[in-house]
Amino acid sequence: GPIYTGSWDDAKTKAVFSYFQRRRESLHFDGNPLWQHPLPPYLVQQQTETLVLHLDQPLEELFRRFSASHRRGIATAQKKGVTVRRSAGGDDLEAYTALYADTLKRWGDRTIVEFPATLTRQLLETDPEHVVLWLAEVEGTPVAGIIMMYWNKVAHYWRGASRQGYESTHANTLLQWQVIQD
Repeated sequence: GPIYTGSWDDAKTKAVFSYFQRRRESLHFDGNPLWQHPLPPYLVQQQTETLVLHLDQPLEELFRRFSASHRRGIATAQKKGVTVRRSAGGDDLEAYTALYADTLKRWGDRTIVEFPATLTRQLLETDPEHVVLWLAEVEGTPVAGIIMMYWNKVAHYWRGASRQGYESTHANTLLQWQVIQD
């Protein structure tokens, strides 16, 4: 959806949500976890876990503060030859779309919202400087992917996906660590 970069206040919040309420459509809002304006009481709110990672410390210190299992996962992925890269375009979106389909299949009824591939394509093509697809590969095969949004010194992990059967490679763990380092 639209990204608003101007000042915001409670009156704008009320106006926006009133508009959507009048339309009587089913909507999913994936908002800013640091949002400080009241939401209308008629919205069903689901809190998912949001982690805020401040990167104002040396990477070595950040790595040291990871759990032992997280550090082992990174080391395991490196030993198993997992590689991580930014998307080069081309077939990468199709590879990510396949990863995402595999992820949705595993989630089944637990899926809260499904984003169409056209939305992902539009985001990546419209603003490639601020919307980036990252892929983790094993022997050249994409096994995990993350879509990151970068804006105003904030990096937002928008969506991730992975291929079933590659859990032992810890590709997701290395992928996240590489993105943090970027």
